[in-house]
Amino acid sequence: MHCEGFDNQSEAYDVGKKIQLSLLLACLKREIFIDIGKGKASIFLSESVKQMMWEKHKVQYLEEIHGVQVYDVNKKTQFARGPRHGVKIHLLNYAEDVLADITKFLSKDIKITNRDLLALELYNASDFETSPRASFLTLMLATETLLESATKSIKTQSVIDDISQHVLNSDIEKGEKDALITGIKNMKQQSFKWKGEKLATTYLSNGKKYHGLSPEKFFSKCYNIRGKLVHSGHFKTDIGPTLEVFVRDLLVNKLINPLEIEE
Repeated sequence: MHCEGFDNQSEAYDVGKKIQLSLLLACLKREIFIDIGKGKASIFLSESVKQMMWEKHKVQYLEEIHGVQVYDVNKKTQFARGPRHGVKIHLLNYAEDVLADITKFLSKDIKITNRDLLALELYNASDFETSPRASFLTLMLATETLLESATKSIKTQSVIDDISQHVLNSDIEKGEKDALITGIKNMKQQSFKWKGEKLATTYLSNGKKYHGLSPEKFFSKCYNIRGKLVHSGHFKTDIGPTLEVFVRDLLVNKLINPLEIEE
C-alpha cells in the first residue's frame, strides 16, 4: 500500500502505523492471519553503495523494510529486496471486504493500548509457528497479555500483611527474609488463572462453548495445560485450534465490536 502527500516524516509514519493497525483489525475480523513484519530490512546496503547510486544515477537506493517505510517520494527511488519466505495466499474473495474494513477503521479514532496491540501481534504470530506447542504457548501469551491487574479482598490483604510482619520480626537470614516478604506481598494480587477466568466471563458471555466448556472453564483447562507444558515439555492434546478461536473471539469482542457499536 502506497501513500504520499505528507508534510514531514513523522506525519507519514503515524498514518502508516494507523493503516497497519486497521489492516490488523480488518484481517482479525475476516479470520485472516497476517505477518505485518518486524519493521526491519532483510538486506543491508552500505552507505558507499547508496552514495554511488545517487552520484551516478540520482537514485536513492533503499533497503526494503517489511513493515511501515517512510521515504522522500520526490526522489527517484529503487529498493533492494532480500529473500522472501513463506507462502503467498491469494485473498481475492476477501479483498473488497478487507479494503472496506480498512477504510472504515481508518475513519475512526481507534484507541488501543500497547498490551492490546501486543496481544493482536501474538495472535497473528501463532499461526506462523511450525510447532503446535509453540503455537499453543503463543496463544496463551496473547491471552495473558490482555489480563488486567486485580487484588484480593481487603480482609485477605490484612491477613497477608500479618504474615509479612511475622516474617519481618523473625530471625531469618536477611536475604531469605527479603525474598519471603516480596513473595508474600505478591500474594495480594489475584492469580493469573483468576484473572483469565474474569477476562473470559467479561468478553465471552454469549453462551458459546469452547471444547464443550464455558469460556472461564476452558481458560482454566488451557492454563493447566500451559503449566504442564512449560515444566515438562509434554503436549498431547488437540485443544490448540479451539484456543485459536477462543483468543480470536476475545480480541474481536474487546477491540472490534466496540467500534462496530459506534456506527
